Amino acid sequence: MCCYIRVTFNIFLLIVVFFVGTVMEMKAQHTLWYEQPAGEWVEALPVGNGRLGAMVFGRVDYERIQLNEESIWTGQPIDRQQSEAGKYIPKVRDLLFAGNYEEAVKLLEQKVMSP
Repeated sequence: MCCYIRVTFNIFLLIVVFFVGTVMEMKAQHTLWYEQPAGEWVEALPVGNGRLGAMVFGRVDYERIQLNEESIWTGQPIDRQQSEAGKYIPKVRDLLFAGNYEEAVKLLEQKVMSP
C-alpha cells in the first residue's frame, strides 16, 4: 500500500510539473518583448480595429503614439453628426423595455448612430 501511494504521488507530481511547464510556455508564447523602442514607423507596434488605428513606438521616457482614422483616407470630409439623435433615445428605450429589439435596432441605426 505504501509503495502504491508513493508511485501515485510521484505520477501526480510529474503531471503537475508538466502542466505548469506547459502553462509557462504558453504564457511566453503570447508575450511581446522588445530590446529597444521603435526608431522607425515600420518598427512600431500596430493596434486598432480597421476604422481607428495607432502605431505605438514604446519609449520609456515618453510615449509616441501615431493615430489614424478612416475618414482621413476617404477623400473627403464625412459629417457623422446626427443632430436630432437625442430625441429618439426615449423611444428606443421604450422599445427595448417592451421587448421590440428589432424595431429598436432599426430606429437606432436610422436616427441615432452615425452613417
